Amino acid sequence: MLHLETNEGGDRVFIHADEAGIVKLRETLEFLSHSQNQPEHDHLFTPAWGGSELDEALQQDRRDLGSEKNKVVHEVKLYFWPETQK
Repeated sequence: MLHLETNEGGDRVFIHADEAGIVKLRETLEFLSHSQNQPEHDHLFTPAWGGSELDEALQQDRRDLGSEKNKVVHEVKLYFWPETQK
């Protein structure tokens, strides 16, 4: 399980993961880190948005206090930008 939520205002992100979710996130980051110094990106989606990488169930029993209005993040787009050549 890899699940992301934002608070109602969208200025806080909460990441919930089990071992499989950590593995998926690690694989995505490793893919980006091996992009041969070329800009690269990858997407993670919920099933509602055509993917299977992100879980879309709100983590009701694992929430921070006062987070009743959290929203599911349906897409995460991770970018890799190589260091500028000097």
